[in-house]
Amino acid sequence: MSKQKKSRIGYKILSGLLIGLCVVSLGSVIGLYSNTLIKIWIPIAGAAFIAVASGFFMWRIWKGLTGSNKKWINRSCHIAVVTAILPGIFYTLNFVFSDHASLEYKTVKVARKFYKTRHKTKRISRRVYGQGEAYKQYYMEVSFPSGQNTELSVPFKQYRQLKVGMELSLPVETGLFHIPVIKRRGKVIDVPESHYRP
Repeated sequence: MSKQKKSRIGYKILSGLLIGLCVVSLGSVIGLYSNTLIKIWIPIAGAAFIAVASGFFMWRIWKGLTGSNKKWINRSCHIAVVTAILPGIFYTLNFVFSDHASLEYKTVKVARKFYKTRHKTKRISRRVYGQGEAYKQYYMEVSFPSGQNTELSVPFKQYRQLKVGMELSLPVETGLFHIPVIKRRGKVIDVPESHYRP
């Protein structure tokens, strides 16, 4: 196998890895942003700023992947990939490496409760997938004393017990980057019996 052919295979593998990282990063953002007490546009804007600034001197490393010597093509590729990957890294590290010793329960108020209709993926043939059976995912929007709101998924049993205006205690820890995170896994969040009528 020639050196040039090996190089092309290497670039294809690297391209696949970068695409995979972008997908994983997007999944991390989707999975963690509602449990991270920061407006989502802030880390995305920060990532975009870093991507644009670094693109002015790092565009050359993309020549092999794009097969082009044009600055605007390589800079665009750099900006797109870095902007996609950095928020996922931010959310993941901040959440996973939070300070467990900082755990405290914050009192929040249920602002609203709602559900979204989703659809399962149905396999039609070997390579064809379509929309399958519909199902519901249940959510509550809670308001912190600071005025910040966030949407959290809840099981149906808890959803039925929730009432708009009732207060709950949520476990919150300080994240690696000092951004608070809600750590519900492994912790029971009791929904109190309430006679409140919205």
